[in-house]
Amino acid sequence: DIYGHPAGDEILKQIGSIIRSSIRNADQAFRYGGDEFTVILPQTSGEDAYVVAERVREQIASEMKAKEVAITCSIGLASYPSDGVMSGELVTATDTALYYAKRTGGNRTYLSAKVLSEPLTEAGANARGGGLSAVYALVSAVDAKDHYTYGHSRKVNTYAVALAEAIGLSPDEVSRVSTTALLHDIGKIGIPDKILSKRGKLTTEEWEAIKSHPKLGANIIGNVPSLVSCLPAFHTGLRTVGDRFLFTNAQASTEIFT
Repeated sequence: DIYGHPAGDEILKQIGSIIRSSIRNADQAFRYGGDEFTVILPQTSGEDAYVVAERVREQIASEMKAKEVAITCSIGLASYPSDGVMSGELVTATDTALYYAKRTGGNRTYLSAKVLSEPLTEAGANARGGGLSAVYALVSAVDAKDHYTYGHSRKVNTYAVALAEAIGLSPDEVSRVSTTALLHDIGKIGIPDKILSKRGKLTTEEWEAIKSHPKLGANIIGNVPSLVSCLPAFHTGLRTVGDRFLFTNAQASTEIFT
């Protein structure tokens, strides 16, 4: 926007050329969004992909510096099958890593697995607007904060999407299922670490705090306009056999997303 759209288009073409010159013939590169590119590297480990990504990032930084253009490149990486077995899950994992790379200063590369190994203590404060990238960062924060659910959100996403596709839901509905599955434990971001990680029996007060996480999650999602359609699933998640947590069977939604 600073230099105008024609200049921006020219820069994107140059970046595309840098990417193409840095990958193999068997690799595939695509324009993914306004200023985003996606590269698929078959038969490549996460470590080797990191080397390729860093080569691309450094080359972009070098050429932009030579042209005196203040542009840097942030990269997120995800590997099949360790970070996901379905396309949507891999995209989510990559997007989460990319957002983390940007949030921690930019001009760097992050592996999805590394994101989940580092707590995002400021994710909530930095999440703003309706973009899902901020929400995915919160998902990573929950998984990093609660060791019991380490990677749990992604696993739930995998099974939920597989089930949604198997029963013939529309692409839009499958997308909503995927998003909801990723967000189902988002309320844990508001539970103190000492309670989530406590070994042994919880006190009555601590158990009440744990039981509040679906409501906390609903409050978070309710403030993101693009995610309001996911709210019924949070009401469903508030009960199981014997009136779980906060809602009675009559109050709970009949829709099942996860």
